[in-house]
Amino acid sequence: FYKWQQSKKSDYYFLFFLMFILIEYMYIENGRRRKKFVSFIKKKIFRKFVYQLENFIMRTVITYCVISFSFHVSVIKI
Repeated sequence: FYKWQQSKKSDYYFLFFLMFILIEYMYIENGRRRKKFVSFIKKKIFRKFVYQLENFIMRTVITYCVISFSFHVSVIKI
């Protein structure tokens, strides 16, 4: 304990440097995890959007086919 009291400024700088490296490492790791999580969420939202878009396109195409077919049939009847 007595030796700790006699420590130099350079020791404190070294400890500060180590703490800085540790904090940077933790920040980078959290960033990687966050990036993975964000990409996962983006993929999930994109899949949902694509599914809804496909649904919409299919409904539109089916509706168009039904309308055109009914129009065609009505024209033939006349």
